[in-house]
Amino acid sequence: MTVMVETITLPERGRLDIEIKLTANIQITPEVARRQVSVFVGNHIADLLHGEAPDLVLREKGVYWRVPVVLSSRSLGRIGQVGVIDVDVESGELNISDQTISEIENHAHDVAGDLHPLDLKNAMVIYIDKMVDPVRSHFEKKGSARQLYEEVKSYQLSR
Repeated sequence: MTVMVETITLPERGRLDIEIKLTANIQITPEVARRQVSVFVGNHIADLLHGEAPDLVLREKGVYWRVPVVLSSRSLGRIGQVGVIDVDVESGELNISDQTISEIENHAHDVAGDLHPLDLKNAMVIYIDKMVDPVRSHFEKKGSARQLYEEVKSYQLSR
């Protein structure tokens, strides 16, 4: 897990001293934060969006789980990250605004718009191949099934 500190302005050159003393009562686990974001984006933005494993973010106004919001589909899998939503580690409150929702929607449209129709075709080929693989294996490995397979292969097709 990554921990990010957002409230520090770094010098371009020279010495950097950082002292961090932070106390937070973490009541929300990373998995609960991920699920909360997944439910929210799935119900309020688009059903092809979900949350992934978050990073911990330290800010002046508190400690948050930063949950990446990802666009994916059953046939293509993970397509890309389209935004982030912060979840308060103590209360579980989602730090989200209308602007955040709009940015996620717009980025999702941009990412989905970058897909070429062949991306879907190639993904479907892979998906169908995975579905058919157990049947193919059965006919290649089992003796009687293999004989039947060879017999059917020997038939002449008429069109």
